[in-house]
Amino acid sequence: MAEEDRITTIINELNYWKRNKMLPAVYCDYLLALYTNGDGSGEDEQVKHAKKRRSTLTIAQFILLILLLPIAILVIYSTFFQDYIQLGVLMLFILYSFWQFRGFKLRQNSFYHLSFAIFLLLIFLTTIFLSNTYIVINWFTELVMIMNFVCWIIVGTKMELKYLLFASIFGILLVGLFFVL
Repeated sequence: MAEEDRITTIINELNYWKRNKMLPAVYCDYLLALYTNGDGSGEDEQVKHAKKRRSTLTIAQFILLILLLPIAILVIYSTFFQDYIQLGVLMLFILYSFWQFRGFKLRQNSFYHLSFAIFLLLIFLTTIFLSNTYIVINWFTELVMIMNFVCWIIVGTKMELKYLLFASIFGILLVGLFFVL
């Protein structure tokens, strides 16, 4: 029993050294493989649990982000809420999607493209909602749409996002076609 305690203590120390960078990670991995007979069980249970929790949290954030658009459309076209409540909910959705965009981009997660697209679509929906609610003029709503797409072109050029450039050009063409017809 004393031998197992000694090996457990060594493994815990090696994990501590690895986490705090007291030894290069390569050396720690080698020694951990040596003391765990190569089964890799030297990784802390806390580290494994943190990775699993982070993965689950990322998936939950992704699902919530996807659900923002349908819920936003439901809120906009629902007659149960007052206009200011609808606007407040849309603003919360915009803030959440922007927060997710920043978080995913800082963690260099590829979901940041999706969160950025949802952020822009929520701004698009909100501006159209505002123009239809407070200024009920068709040409003004179309102007708001075109201005959104022009902003998308500027942002897409600055951030070098080709999908945003294509989406904005396609949107301008659709609004122009709708305006002509």
